[in-house]
Amino acid sequence: LRLGHVDTAEAMLRDSLDEIRLYPVFDIFYILKTSIEGNIHPKILQIVVTGAEEDRERETQLLRLTLRNLNLSLAWMILNRWQVVERLDLSNCGLSSVPSIPSRHCETLKELDLTNNKIEVLSLSPDIFPMLKTVHLEGNLLSPYPEKCRHSWSRMKEYMQKLSRRSNHGIFKKVMIVGDPGSGKTSLFKALLKYFKKSTAGYDETGYINTAQVTIPQEECTKDITLNIWDMGGEDSAIRNFFITSRAVYMLCFNANSSDAPERVCFWLQLIQSLCKASPDDPSMHELITPVFLVGTNTDKNSSPRLSKSTEQRMRQLVTKILFRGNQGLYPVCCKTGSGIKKLVDDFKTLIIRERGARAGLSENWVLLNDCLHRMKGNKTSFLDWESYETVTKKCKIKKSVLQSCTTFLRDIGTLLIYFNAANFWDNKSMIILDP
Repeated sequence: LRLGHVDTAEAMLRDSLDEIRLYPVFDIFYILKTSIEGNIHPKILQIVVTGAEEDRERETQLLRLTLRNLNLSLAWMILNRWQVVERLDLSNCGLSSVPSIPSRHCETLKELDLTNNKIEVLSLSPDIFPMLKTVHLEGNLLSPYPEKCRHSWSRMKEYMQKLSRRSNHGIFKKVMIVGDPGSGKTSLFKALLKYFKKSTAGYDETGYINTAQVTIPQEECTKDITLNIWDMGGEDSAIRNFFITSRAVYMLCFNANSSDAPERVCFWLQLIQSLCKASPDDPSMHELITPVFLVGTNTDKNSSPRLSKSTEQRMRQLVTKILFRGNQGLYPVCCKTGSGIKKLVDDFKTLIIRERGARAGLSENWVLLNDCLHRMKGNKTSFLDWESYETVTKKCKIKKSVLQSCTTFLRDIGTLLIYFNAANFWDNKSMIILDP
């Protein structure tokens, strides 16, 4: 072929057919010729084809097709020659993403080799690849995924299935625990973590903010629920006023033994009501009602948590008087013993499943970015500058056209904090805070 002796090269290839088992000969010959003309050395064209035993089947069915080291257009020219391919080798092809494999091959593919490429995000849905059992991932980037999944297809498949379920049917919510200093906010925060079987180590009484993420699996309710729980410091009014947002669910703590508890609860309800007013620039928030659970703490001396009749009666009167529409009821709890926590959590789950205030049918890449940012936070990354944040979003395949919507969603569910002018998102370039 290098010397231009096309007929001789074709004849030699036909004579070698039984040994190298390439079929049909003309197609492979054409590819080799095209590759030489494109200054690609023929040795990199390592095309190994194992066909069916009978010649009449060789045109349609292959047990294995290796397209190692090929550019994608050339690889697809070869792949499209057959109707059925069970094992496909795309290693060392310089791929940055999983290519769009023809649908007829997706239905029959059992093994896929993607080793030594540059892939960050996998798009291998079980619905699209029903027969796929093995995927070789070694030598790829895959940085948005958990470390344990990057070299194990079984773990990666399990994580991707959960990712798909959470994006299609999951609910994401920000839970803010607020109240006066000493009202038991951090005690309630720890009691909730214990209930969800999460460690409480490292969370102390705070004048600032504690945050934690918990997941309620589908087995415990009808939907996968991801909660970002914030324990807000009560001393600094500037801090508490700044972090109160309309799309969160609130647990308002009060000291059940305090004589002025009803008045303090009303103060907080009016504060939340004033700071969560519907924005005239956001029509979707005009009918938004911010739900608040009134949680009475410091009931540890009682055999079972309860409020005095006078306190309960006075509180109901005042809440009715201020016309607060989001009141979800009174919940006395004992944070030391956990009494009352189950009822609080059960009613909370019922509320958010019923209202579905968080979005449903999210892009999997949004949920992947959410998980990636939480892992970065767990690795002691407290904040990101804008350029670093954009780099992470690109790795998770977040398109620039939806970056504002995605960032706003992550802010609303409590994954990050960002301060920007919604009217002109791209002029802000603000700091992204992961650990407030």
